[in-house]
Amino acid sequence: MGFLKRLTLAASSAAVLATGLAASPASAAPVYQCVTVWSEDGGTALGEACFYHYGDMVTVRDLYAGGARAVGVWKTNYGRSGECHNAYGANDRTVSCNYNMKETGIVTLSVCVREGANGKNLLCSGSRSIHIGTGERV
Repeated sequence: MGFLKRLTLAASSAAVLATGLAASPASAAPVYQCVTVWSEDGGTALGEACFYHYGDMVTVRDLYAGGARAVGVWKTNYGRSGECHNAYGANDRTVSCNYNMKETGIVTLSVCVREGANGKNLLCSGSRSIHIGTGERV
């Protein structure tokens, strides 16, 4: 096949591919819900936990260098519960914890700042209930 034919074929293939991509529906952005724990005066965010229904994932960020860790606390309406700990320090990294949850269930999420892994909770956010299968707030 000559150079000109190959070039024409490549251009035609690229046009078909681009048309196909443009016509395909955009995928929906992952749905997630977050909760934040604030200082007692409400002026400083201390930690944040988010639930992503794609992958049943809880993420936790420590937002304040106060020596405490941020802990995402979750429980389902069918008896499971757990915690996702961020012990890396303020603004270092986001910790992700993956769980396999029932798509028909509800997960309730909150975030606390805690003295160490098993210490007392210093402050906690309010809780948020989320449909596991859709990520919508309940």
